[in-house]
Amino acid sequence: HFQEVGRGHLINISSVLARVPLATPRSAYSASKAALNALTANLRMDLRASHPAIHVSLVMPGPVATEFHNNSLGGTPTGRGMAIQPVEEVVQAIEHLIDNPRPEIYTNPTSAELVQRYYRDVSAFEDELAAKMKT
Repeated sequence: HFQEVGRGHLINISSVLARVPLATPRSAYSASKAALNALTANLRMDLRASHPAIHVSLVMPGPVATEFHNNSLGGTPTGRGMAIQPVEEVVQAIEHLIDNPRPEIYTNPTSAELVQRYYRDVSAFEDELAAKMKT
């Protein structure tokens, strides 16, 4: 449909867990979100030249105050650099994205910082995380 009308905005909802192993009992969930990240980036690249008015964005929330985290395997990864974010903040971030398309956003600024810290030194980050998980 977007290709027919020549414009549009596809928004995929991923998770910070696709980038940082904060909840290892949810590895299948994290892997599926990582696949969504790759699919989103590749679709964006595929459409870039032929359909520049079709935006493809990725939204990466961390823990959000919903029933999902209350009932998910391994609990909520708080205390590992992540705070639970109110649903309203996530909605506002997505509304802002609709008005101001970008390739990807983290709905919580601490998520972006956490991911950057992870990729700067994966080994050190994972050592620190493993020590926190023991306590």
